Amino acid sequence: MVELLRGRDLSSPAAADSAYQAVVAAFVARKGKQVLASERSSPAHADWPALVVSIAVLTMACVAVAVIEHRRRQSPRPARRRR
Repeated sequence: MVELLRGRDLSSPAAADSAYQAVVAAFVARKGKQVLASERSSPAHADWPALVVSIAVLTMACVAVAVIEHRRRQSPRPARRRR
């Protein structure tokens, strides 16, 4: 793909777009159109599972810390010996 860009002027947006289209066309000719990634209509839709898992893990960690602290405060303390 680098060979396709050799000698091209990429200073203007139109020239860069033309070079991009040439690279994509060459890639599609070699690999086929089915390997191209399609753009998502909603980028946030696919991020929901990761967000839910992250929130669940953080919630479980906070609950664990709260339970441990509560149990620590409720446990009877051993009597101190006097010397």
